[in-house]
Amino acid sequence: MKKTILLALAFMATEVSAAGSIYFSTELTRNGEVVDKFSSYATDGVVFPHRNVKSMSYSKAIRGGQVVKEDLELGAVSSITPIIVDDGKILVRYKVDYVRLTKLDTTKVGKLTIELPQTERFTFSNETVIASGDTITVPDAKNENARYVYKITAQIQ
Repeated sequence: MKKTILLALAFMATEVSAAGSIYFSTELTRNGEVVDKFSSYATDGVVFPHRNVKSMSYSKAIRGGQVVKEDLELGAVSSITPIIVDDGKILVRYKVDYVRLTKLDTTKVGKLTIELPQTERFTFSNETVIASGDTITVPDAKNENARYVYKITAQIQ
């Protein structure tokens, strides 16, 4: 029984390595400042999700004399899908959604206060083929007076 399990594990390990492992790293900058970055190993053709957000609770409204709270997620949510193509290059499918708080206005309603968050958002998705070990830079994206640059490096292991 143990021998069968060990053989099955050895077979699965071979299959996983045959599927292809890809090391990748990403970096999102806003006006030259890094706002999100991550790196990991991914399996060929498998979506790798990334979530780096903080939830901010704010007073959205007043109903029946009570403050109604709501949560606002700030930060980055992205995904990378690396796919090894026939010529040894990597097709990289990616998307990124980044939200930051720019201002938090407040207004009084009687003795209660409601908050009006203002945000800036950068959203981009695309796919491109790169050579193993290369870095792609998403063309500068201007968004609400900010300059965003997204870099992805991928290398077949």
